[in-house]
Amino acid sequence: MFRVYKRYKIVSTLIILSFICVFFALFNSLQSYTEIRNALNIQKQYDYSRRIEVGILLNNNNLDYEDIIKSLENVKGNIYFKNARIFFSNIDGTFVPEVILKQTEEIPVPSIGSITKLPRGEIIIADNITDKSKKIEVKGRTLKIFDIISTEKAPYSKGRIIMNGIDYFDIFPETLEKQDGILLEFASNNDDLVKEYKKFKENLKKVSKKINVSYREIKNEVHPFDILMSSKYSIFLALLAFALINTVIVSQYWIVVRKREISIRKAFGCSDFMIIKNMSFEILQLLLLAAVISGLLQFVIYKRNIFTISLSSYVIAILSILMILSITMFLSMIIPSYYVTKIHPADGVK
Repeated sequence: MFRVYKRYKIVSTLIILSFICVFFALFNSLQSYTEIRNALNIQKQYDYSRRIEVGILLNNNNLDYEDIIKSLENVKGNIYFKNARIFFSNIDGTFVPEVILKQTEEIPVPSIGSITKLPRGEIIIADNITDKSKKIEVKGRTLKIFDIISTEKAPYSKGRIIMNGIDYFDIFPETLEKQDGILLEFASNNDDLVKEYKKFKENLKKVSKKINVSYREIKNEVHPFDILMSSKYSIFLALLAFALINTVIVSQYWIVVRKREISIRKAFGCSDFMIIKNMSFEILQLLLLAAVISGLLQFVIYKRNIFTISLSSYVIAILSILMILSITMFLSMIIPSYYVTKIHPADGVK
């Protein structure tokens, strides 16, 4: 390897740099993939498996909070009021609370404890907006902090607040006045929400037959956080593809530089297979050297979080590196091998 490097310093250096770019892009793609996968797993863990959106068109009919609660009798699932107002508190900022009208199962959020029932007069709040006090003020009304949502486990939960419906309508009793429609969300990990919706619709029709009710299923939303992570992953994949193409170009140049040497070898009886075999071994040595250099650079750059990757991710990383070594080796030699077969012994004297 050192003999080849000494004779062809410039082109060998270019090849090593190209290989380093390949491994750098590969490692960062794997890092991004791991982060995306973890983020999606967390999102699924702290989200409902089934959700539907229920729209209520009032058609000039009045509907108050008590009517909604009465219509939710015998209805299972966690029911949210989606027309929540923006409100101010003693904590800096403006927030839109998630108002839960009825709760029959645990709220899936990354909190300190399990939230099987949100008591009246208490509130759930994300840790990025709490001032470490145990209370929060809303329009002069004091609510105790029941639990805190961890934004470290779920970054998309920043600014999240969950309120009890009784408290919300006590603070904002005029919310349903002059409304053309009301939007609710039925969410559950256990129950058939369409069946529960039909119960609600039947109960609501007893209040007023002129009210129109409809629903639609809610697909799992893609959070901006996930889009950002996916964009990062796509960028590194694009860099990986660019690095591989660049490697092919440089390795082709490597053959052009060594054209005279190859023709002389052929003149002394070396076959194309023998020459390609020897050059493949030389490329492999440069490839392994680049892998070692890239690994050391990655360790220096990511030494603080490199050990946070799970065992399964390490296995994926090792398999991916072996795969990329094979692909890079193949791409590095497929075009040069063709050019080797086109070089004639007479080219050495031209």
